[in-house]
Amino acid sequence: MTTKVSLPPTTIPPGSWILITGVTGYVASHIALEFLKRGYRVRGTTRDVSTSSWVTTSLFKSQTEAGFFELASVPDMAAPGSFDQAIKGVSAVVHVASVLSYDGNPHNVITPTVEGTKNLLRVAAREISVKRFVYTGTIGATDPLTSTTPVYLTKDSWNEEGVDQAWKEPYGPEKGYINYVASKIITEKAVWKFVEEEKPGFELNVVCPYMNMGKVLDKNQNPGARTMMAGFVGGTEQTKALLAIIPNVAYINNTDDAIIHVGAVLDPEVKNERIYAWAHKFVWNDVLAIMRKMFPDKAVIEDLPDPKMCMAEADMSLALSLLKKWGPQEGWMGFEQGVREILEDVTF
Repeated sequence: MTTKVSLPPTTIPPGSWILITGVTGYVASHIALEFLKRGYRVRGTTRDVSTSSWVTTSLFKSQTEAGFFELASVPDMAAPGSFDQAIKGVSAVVHVASVLSYDGNPHNVITPTVEGTKNLLRVAAREISVKRFVYTGTIGATDPLTSTTPVYLTKDSWNEEGVDQAWKEPYGPEKGYINYVASKIITEKAVWKFVEEEKPGFELNVVCPYMNMGKVLDKNQNPGARTMMAGFVGGTEQTKALLAIIPNVAYINNTDDAIIHVGAVLDPEVKNERIYAWAHKFVWNDVLAIMRKMFPDKAVIEDLPDPKMCMAEADMSLALSLLKKWGPQEGWMGFEQGVREILEDVTF
């Protein structure tokens, strides 16, 4: 079993079931691990239980054998009734899953993401055991991140430009990233609207991180950031084009992100919050410099000309207080540590 972490007073007692959607993913698996460390039971959703068997036979093998972890099949989030079985008896929901196909057609990304979340909200509202609902948002839902002057983000900040860009024809592969961003914008708005209008029996919090780096928990996972960074060795024009799509970046270690999610579920004082969470703004040349130290014999691409720093600012005090209370730890995990962790054992 995982080493247990002591807890302050909680909204939900240890031993309760927490539903985590998309549990095979890079961020969701870390969230599951942090709940398991604290003595909670985790039910994780996945599209296909058979192809995700590594989660129960390897990653969380001991927790599965002890009855603290189980997988639930949700082949299609948008299908009516898709979460009816998974929701039974859970005390909290952490909704991390999203359509990550980067399809160029917004109808294939936005619609299933939004409808899947609405399905989950409805069944969570009907299940009287559910006391907390935490949605994993993104900074991209709050701002286009293209400003050359400081932009201060609040609970009411929205990237309306991203939605307009996604729906504007023609559709094509170049729309893949903005379609993902638009799906997160529209979905987060739908979450807040549902809670405001339906007044369910659970409290809502939203966590808005930026780019996650850190440990990869299992060889079956292949985080997008890791794949992109591996392409910095012997990089092609396609690699540089990809960097141009995400020019302004900020880092959070996925362990920090997971602990903040834990706090968003368990902290009695945190209600109806949009929690911004990132540790360090960087330009891609900073990553390239670390990679040259890590892989001195590899042909890491040259520095990008005239890199632009992310100009977004937000109040991080709540995120930092959750790290201190629920970690417990003082401050963020370091940027270079996160880069080194995500690239550990990478193959080029």
